[in-house]
Amino acid sequence: MTKILKKHAEIALRDAAIKNNNKGRSMTKEAITKAALCSYSIVELFCLFVEKSYPKIGRGSRLTGVHVENAYNKMYIAIREFVDSIEEESEEE
Repeated sequence: MTKILKKHAEIALRDAAIKNNNKGRSMTKEAITKAALCSYSIVELFCLFVEKSYPKIGRGSRLTGVHVENAYNKMYIAIREFVDSIEEESEEE
């Protein structure tokens, strides 16, 4: 795992805490490392989703930015709906 990925995970965790009105959140190095590892596995899953979303094989099956963007939009909507449902559940409690 690269230092860049760890740094990005740390920034993303801190930004998420701020968006969640929790500026005082402290984080251990272990939490940052785990977040980086987990986010990397999500990137791998996304790349697999991109590949499966564009089923052409062999010659003439060039993957373009449009294909990646279409796959991203589908995956983002699914993840966003899941996160929103968690927020709704926690508000009901």
